[in-house]
Amino acid sequence: SDLDLCITTKLGKQRKIDLIRAIRKKLSDQYLLPVDILVYDGEEFQKRVEHKNTLEYKILTQGILINGC
Repeated sequence: SDLDLCITTKLGKQRKIDLIRAIRKKLSDQYLLPVDILVYDGEEFQKRVEHKNTLEYKILTQGILINGC
């Protein structure tokens, strides 16, 4: 089994790949299981979640919110 993380944030000028690499590096020191990381700008996630056949909709309806709103 693995851990799937969906992170919504204000990216600004930061590239998604750079943020994913930084998160993966932090987690790799503490967790041995595989981690899949998805990063979205909040607006991007909201647009995609409107469509029921998307992964983002499934994340919204079946995922567990860890922090934020």
